[in-house]
Amino acid sequence: MKIIYLRSAEINEAWSQRSMRGFYKCKDEIREMFQKRYPL
Repeated sequence: MKIIYLRSAEINEAWSQRSMRGFYKCKDEIREMFQKRYPL
């Protein structure tokens, strides 16, 4: 159980530092859609 836990923690850490390709290209579009859906 301990080995499984440590391995899953290692994998989660690796995935959390991964960058998403193409995110910055559509970031403004996502922000605009969100503001239309949930106006302040």
